[in-house]
Amino acid sequence: MLGDFNSTPTGYPKSTLTNTNENAITYLLNNTEFETDSSLQNDSSFYTFPKEKPDRVIDWIFVNRLLTVKDLRVINSDLSDHLPVVADLRFNGQTSPPD
Repeated sequence: MLGDFNSTPTGYPKSTLTNTNENAITYLLNNTEFETDSSLQNDSSFYTFPKEKPDRVIDWIFVNRLLTVKDLRVINSDLSDHLPVVADLRFNGQTSPPD
């Protein structure tokens, strides 16, 4: 699952929460089988917004246990107000993709 979630979880720079101390990313990580690399929180090379001087992560690529992220990178581009995120993924031990 990937996209612009306009959400930054607790512990990341510019983290935003609702008045009930929730946000989309924290909810996904706590309530689904999806995961992301939490070591990115202090690595400014993965910040995606705003494109002119990125200071937060709001664009995400999540994987479940069937996939592993082999390479994750942010691309410098003028096509949006965000910087695009690209990942190379590897299938984990399955002979065919799940339905």
